[in-house]
Amino acid sequence: MTVIATYQSIALDEWGITHKSGMIGTVRQALTSASLPIFAKLSDYIGRLFVLGGAVTLWIVGPILVATAGGLAQWLPGYVMYTLGHVAANSE
Repeated sequence: MTVIATYQSIALDEWGITHKSGMIGTVRQALTSASLPIFAKLSDYIGRLFVLGGAVTLWIVGPILVATAGGLAQWLPGYVMYTLGHVAANSE
């Protein structure tokens, strides 16, 4: 989370929407708490290796989308993917 969190404020400032940082934090916290039990149950049913592979994929694609975003509408899906990958990798 460190790299994306560091540059999040810079990107939001550049786009002129720093007032939305609270919304982004709320989305992240809600997504984390809601998806943790889902990933834990998925790893029981379809296998931990498969869930870990999906987590690594999300963990790689998410920051790429974040880095190439030109606005919040393109940045948020990458941030969500990165967060899901982070949660899935740590739910093991």
